[in-house]
Amino acid sequence: MPTNELKGSLDDIMDEEDWALIFDTSGRLKGIFIPEGKKEDDVPLPIVELLKLFDTSLDDAKNATLH
Repeated sequence: MPTNELKGSLDDIMDEEDWALIFDTSGRLKGIFIPEGKKEDDVPLPIVELLKLFDTSLDDAKNATLH
């Protein structure tokens, strides 16, 4: 799969080891998809930095459902 594929179904785009940020229709950060077998401590640094741009962190999600 090309690394720059932007459109298609999630099943077509996502690989087993992929991470994803989920946004609502207004562009607000809604959640994070963590691959099976990974945990919050495994989140890649670029994703952590993006979360900071949205003034949030994984600590903010203690009561949230992680997918």
